[in-house]
Amino acid sequence: MTYHGKGQILSIAKPISKERTIEQMESYSNHEYWHQHVDSAEEMIDQTGTYERISFLILPLASAHSVSWDAVLDRPDLFRERMGDQLKRFWGYLKRKATNGKGIPVLTEAELEVAKKAGTRMLNSLEALIPQVRPATPQELELLHRAPYHRGLHEIPTILPSPLPSTVLMTTEGVTLRPRPLKLSLTSAVVQEDTFRLRLKHEDGSVSYQSVMAAATMPEYAEQVGDEWLYQPLEHLDFPIDVSIHFEVTPPKKARDTVHRRQRRRGIPSTAAKGL
Repeated sequence: MTYHGKGQILSIAKPISKERTIEQMESYSNHEYWHQHVDSAEEMIDQTGTYERISFLILPLASAHSVSWDAVLDRPDLFRERMGDQLKRFWGYLKRKATNGKGIPVLTEAELEVAKKAGTRMLNSLEALIPQVRPATPQELELLHRAPYHRGLHEIPTILPSPLPSTVLMTTEGVTLRPRPLKLSLTSAVVQEDTFRLRLKHEDGSVSYQSVMAAATMPEYAEQVGDEWLYQPLEHLDFPIDVSIHFEVTPPKKARDTVHRRQRRRGIPSTAAKGL
């Protein structure tokens, strides 16, 4: 009931350094037996490695312009004032687009504020269902794009600066931001094709692999939110794996109409369809 539309879930295995894992384990206890366990774990990490799973929920935001029109319509007493602001903002957008052509886009503080409101609305609707959800940082998005090329290695490099570089301009319309273009290489490696996989030999001598498998065995309906229908199969594997799931949440009315159409095709009376 909190979201209707298409989306994607990306779950990636982020490697954890051996030093960080051992440091965290040693902080639990100083007992002699525990130190022996840590030594055994260190030997195993050298062979298998350790990683943590990070899940990304990717949803399209509402159009910034539609959010602005909502702001116009929600206050009839301020309709003329807000309508004027909206038309002024739209005229500024057209003028900047004509001036810049195909160059670097320019964003005003007003447009950024409208986009932030659209993101906040989406986040508030999801927090009731997923309390731990939060917006991804640029560095996490960089990690998401680099992960497939460094799968199975002990570290995924990230070099994106924080905050992202931009130029602040003062114009007659107010403060505008011109993002600076960044060209980042996802990886530098020699790629060789093996059977059912790609082998990447990186500059430091390390080797990672890519292999894509499609499966259609996911359950059609999850009984409760939080059921381990996704993570349980992954944890039974002896190697890290990344997962991509595309989904679509259908509004109740549309789903009901679909059921009715299918029932009519099968020759079931409408009363039976209504009972469903």
